[in-house]
Formats: sequence, structure tokens, C-alpha cells
Amino acid sequence: MDVTKETFEASLAALDDTIGDKNFAFWSLDLEFTGLNADRTTKFDVFDTLCERWRKVHTCVTKFTVLQYGICCFSFCPESRQWSARPFNFWLFPDSSRGSTEVFSSQASSVAFLSGCGFDFNKCFAQGVPFTSPSALRRQEQRADKDAQRPPIVPTEERDTTFVENLKKDVKEWLGLASPLYTSNGDNDTDAEATYGQLLLPVVNGFLRALTYQTLENLGVNCNLWCQQTSENTDQPGFIAETIKAPNVQPRIWLTRASPVQISDQKEKERVEKEAQNAMKKGFTAVLTKLLATKKPAVGHNGLFDLAYTLEKFLCETDGGLAEARSAFATHFTSPYYDTKLIANTFMDVYASSLRDAKAKENAKDAEGTRPGVDRPPSISDKFPLDTALGPLYETLTTCALPAMLHTENESAAEVVFNATTFLDRFRSGPTCVSGDGDKVLDWLQFPPGFDRYKFALASPNGVADVSQGTNEKARGSFAHEAGYDAFMTGVAFLTMTLHGRSVVDADGIGEVRVYPGHGAAAGGSSDEQKNNAIGFLGACPFSGADGSLPLQHSQVANVLTLRGSTPSADDDEFARRNARVVVLVGITNGLSFNDLVRMFVAAGLGVPQHVHWIRNGTVRATFPVTTSNLFPSASGYSGKVDGYSKDADAFAADVATKLLAVGTRVETLSIDAWKKRELLDKLSKNVQHVLSEAASHGVDVVTIAAGVNANSLETQKNKRSRFEFGELFNNGRNAKARRVDGGSSPGRDAKSGCVVS
Repeated sequence: MDVTKETFEASLAALDDTIGDKNFAFWSLDLEFTGLNADRTTKFDVFDTLCERWRKVHTCVTKFTVLQYGICCFSFCPESRQWSARPFNFWLFPDSSRGSTEVFSSQASSVAFLSGCGFDFNKCFAQGVPFTSPSALRRQEQRADKDAQRPPIVPTEERDTTFVENLKKDVKEWLGLASPLYTSNGDNDTDAEATYGQLLLPVVNGFLRALTYQTLENLGVNCNLWCQQTSENTDQPGFIAETIKAPNVQPRIWLTRASPVQISDQKEKERVEKEAQNAMKKGFTAVLTKLLATKKPAVGHNGLFDLAYTLEKFLCETDGGLAEARSAFATHFTSPYYDTKLIANTFMDVYASSLRDAKAKENAKDAEGTRPGVDRPPSISDKFPLDTALGPLYETLTTCALPAMLHTENESAAEVVFNATTFLDRFRSGPTCVSGDGDKVLDWLQFPPGFDRYKFALASPNGVADVSQGTNEKARGSFAHEAGYDAFMTGVAFLTMTLHGRSVVDADGIGEVRVYPGHGAAAGGSSDEQKNNAIGFLGACPFSGADGSLPLQHSQVANVLTLRGSTPSADDDEFARRNARVVVLVGITNGLSFNDLVRMFVAAGLGVPQHVHWIRNGTVRATFPVTTSNLFPSASGYSGKVDGYSKDADAFAADVATKLLAVGTRVETLSIDAWKKRELLDKLSKNVQHVLSEAASHGVDVVTIAAGVNANSLETQKNKRSRFEFGELFNNGRNAKARRVDGGSSPGRDAKSGCVVS
């Protein structure tokens, strides 16, 4: 289902029907957005800590926006064992209505990539479902509160006061007109009727329009207009005011005479329209709210950015820290989240390898579990190692055979039923595939009516590809990187891997390995944990340990970032452990090749590094393998804490410098942590210098201010409370730290009087 703002309401109804289905099992997601890298500071580094990596992703997410959000809901019928896929492809565009604070920005390479995939930007901009991010919504609410506290306009200029007086006079005269009478020949006086019913005010600028509306509201108090309707004056004349806008014409205010009942109806209509507009501003967020409330598993593929965009653009505003992101994830994703790339990298690679080894050992029994006379699709073991990119992974999983156990269970579940009509024929009931022989996952999948946008992905009942939209390959290419289709592929990949996983793992905890649940296990067993991990009536997910875990690329710190059940302190500890043998060398001669550097390290007795990277001219980062010869216990003994690892890293860096100096190479060596701290300090110093230069250029005597602030006398602290706060920039807050140790508080923050510079 392709969803734009015109069809959004209908899609919500379809979504309600989908998630209301008792067979609804899980949903998958995919996003298309305008950027991945905001600037050089957000470029991934192989030694990013998990906190640093998430903060970089968060920075990018706040800079860019989402253009498409794909969702595919999967339902499982336990009787027929068929799966239904209902894909939704939502076109999105940030709210651009009046008062919106949303900003649209993009990365050139990302837009070029989408354009190369045939992305329709005109459709996105013109018909995208609006949404307002939580951060923009907060800014709008703050602005609305500020506007509500704005004092009324007080006209002081003579021309403005004259304008107000003339406006009052014109409106009173218009309201005082008598109702036009019919002429003697029975014809209606059209001009008089028009003059009586409506009043078009002169064209004015924005300030005078605001003054006009304020005057009309105040005028109602004295003239029994629509602002003051009581039981005693219900027949008094009133009006409805609205601003008429037309292309290439300045806006004008139009007054329409109305009865109290009409005015009341108009107010109710405006209230309903305003509520609808506010709901539309949130727009797509309503879709996620409905899906997350079902507590069904969510599935993504390589979802680091997808989840970051989902949280920040639709669910809640965070500060960019990993701890707050985990808290937000736990709050909104109360049901499991699985990543198909992570599952493919871990379980499926091992699974395919084991199948290949078993096949090699039992080549003579290759036909075991295979139906005689039937050519089965290739085994997934033939595709080892797996390409875990979404397209190739989907292609592999949908063309390879399902586990043989699945066919066996389907055969045993089928029943031969006597036909009471003919008393001769019998027919089978039970599991029935949608198409093909049931050996591939797509044989068990169907699109219900209204959701056949990607019907090319399935085979027709006779096994011949549906070419109504061209060949499968051509159709698939035309929908490549459409969020709805990618969400469908993600869901199919998860479903297929789940079937394979349940063929080797007792996921339901019933003491028996089954693809489909046995009696009493249809809902994933009896324990709360198993029910929470249940994939509809199929049973428990065999990958429950992967809940909330995301794969990381381009990282030597960790392969997985966990958003559930982990703490930043543990992540930092693991980072320190892995980086104890990473050093940064400052002062290396420019132009040295990798081989030159390796020879230098070997000559110094450091061995061959695992990785060498030129950070910039004269600065090299080198990673050495951890061996017993380069382990340096900390001064206090190995404690297993970050402190101990840091001391080990500093000791190793010092040893590298000593050994290099012994062979005639004088360089400065730092542990990776010490180098990052130095880089941060240099950056802050440059920023402070820039601020001071700007202040000095505007006539601010920063030297005198700094001297006065740094004076620690009691008299200075009493008389210059605000300067102390500003002075923390100059003395690194040492005095503030001392006061906190003594239990004191910062002068000026808690003071009942005085000015505080923040």
C-alpha cells in the first residue's frame, strides 16, 4: 500500500484492521533518509567507544530527516500455516505549516543515491505525510506559550489610532444596516443583500491585520458581537471574521454576518479543524504508536540509523547520550526488536557451515528428508559464507530450501478427510502452501487484497513468475530502496531465519525441537519470557538473546551495540580492554609507506602491527596484538577496572617510545585515550580563543574581566557574583569544584538577588 497524505486516513484504518487480526505476528521496518554523515566530526572511527559512536549517529540524525518509512506486518495462520504480508510504504515530509520549526537538509551523496534508485522527490515534497519531530514540537509549544503571554498591541502612532477608530465606525455602521427589502416588482436587491451580508475590509499590512483582529475582539464586548452572546441578546447581530488569501493578491479580512447559532457552529468547526491539524502535524507518529502498543516483535536490518531516526524524529527527544537512548528504547520498544543482519552474521553463518560439514560427512545419505522424484531447491549450506547485505540475503533465503523438518511436520499434520458428498473421493486438510511445492518460504506467503504492490516478488500458483509488471528482476530493481519493499524483504528474511532456527533449537522450552509448536506451545510456551518473545502462533523466537542488539561496522571496539540490558560503564570497560595496545605516534616523518613503518616497528622489537592509520601529517595510529610480552600490569595490580587498563595503555605507550628511541626514532607516543583528551582540549582552546577574540572585537575588555573574576577574595565574590560564573571558563571551574567539595554552592545561582550570566 503506497501512502501519501491524501490516503493517510485510509491507511490508518487498514493498519487498525491489520493489527487487530488475531494472527498478527510481527512487523518489520525500513527507512529512507537524507543523510548519514553530517560533517568530518561525525565520521566513524574504528576506535569509537559505543557512547561516541551513538553520539555521532545522533548528531547526524538531528541534522537530516526521513523521506520514507516502510512497514510490513506479517500474520501467521496456524491451521493452514500460511503467512500474509501487508506492506505500507509511507511517503513523509516534515511539517511545513505555519509556525513549524522543522528544517530540511540533506547530504549530497545520499540524495544522489536515492535519485539513482528512481526516488520520486516531487511526490515526497508535495504528497508526503507530515510529521513533527519531538524537538520541533517542543520548540513550537515554547513559542505558543510565549505568544500567549505577549501583551496586547497598544497603538501609539496617530495613524494607528485613527485606523482603529475608523474600523470601529465602519463595523458598527455595517452591523446597524437594516435587512434589505424586496422591490415592488418582487425582485431581490442583490447589491443591498451583498452589502448587508458581508463586509470586505481594506488591504493592510501584517501589523494592521493583527491590530484589526484585536480590535474586533474587543469591539464585541461593547457591541454585543460574537464575543459576547448571552441569553438576553441572542438576537443581536454578530459576524465571523476570516482572512481571504489568493495567489498574487494581498490577504484581506472578510466579515460575514452570522446568527449566534452560526457563530457557535463556526467555532466548533474551527476547533475540530485545529485538532485535526494538530493531529496531522504529528502525522506518522500515530502509526508507530499503534504498532508499538501491540507489543509484537519489531524487526529491522542493520538498524543503527533506522532506530536512531525512529526514536529522535517520532518518539522522543534525547540528549545524544547512549544511556538516555537506552532508556528511551526501553520505554517505547517494550516488545523485542531483532536485527536480521546481526542474526545472519551470527546464527546463520554458523548454521550454514554446520549444514555443509554434515553434508560432507554424510554424502551417501544426502537424500535423507528429500521427497523421492522431486528436485528440491539448493540447500543454504551451498551459499556459505553468506552475503548479509539485505538484497543478497533476501535472494539467498528465498531461493534456498526450508529445513526438511518443516516438510515432515506438515505431512504429519495433514489429515485425509472423507468426502460425504460422493462417498468415494477424499481430500486433504491442514497445512497448504499458497504456491509451488512448499519447499521455499515464498510458497507459503501471500499478499491480501489491497496490498499487492509488490506481487512480483511471489510466484503464481503454477510456479511461473508473475510478469504483469515485467520480469521479477526488472520489477525488483524498480522498487529497490523503496522503504516498503525493503521492509517486506527484511520481514521475509527474519521469517526464513526463524524457521531455520526453530529447526535446531527448542525455542518453546517443551523438551522437543519443532519448527511449528506442539500442543500447548502455540503461543510460545507458558513462561512470560517466552510469551514476550512469541512470534504470533508460530511460537517463541529462537534468537531471544539478540533482542535490542545492533550490528556495528567499521569498529575495532565491538561488533554489537546493545540498546537493551547493558550499561555504558561496561561498554567503556570493554573499550579500554581492547585499546590497551593502541598508540598514537606524533612526529612521524611524512611520506613513510606502510612497509617503512612496519620495518621501523620490527626493528624496535615491537613486532608487526595489526593496523596502521595516518590520522594526519606527522601523526600515525598503530594497533599491536596483545601478547604476553607487551602486557604491563598496572601499578596497583590488575583490577579488571578501566583505571587499570588505562595505566596499562599509558605504560605500553611509554615503552613504545623507549624502544623506538633505542633505534634512533624520536617521537611522542600517547595512548588512544590520552590522544583523544588532547584533541578535545585543543578544540576547546581554539573555541575559547575564538570567543575571546569576538568579544574583544566588540569592545569587551576580556583581560580586565578575567583578572577580576580570578581574584578569589571574599569581597570580589560578593560584588561580582555574575563574573564568577563567567570566570569558570578561564580557570576550568577549579573554585567551583572546591566549593562543591566543601558542600557549598555557587554564588549567584542560589542568590535571591543579583545578575547571573549563563
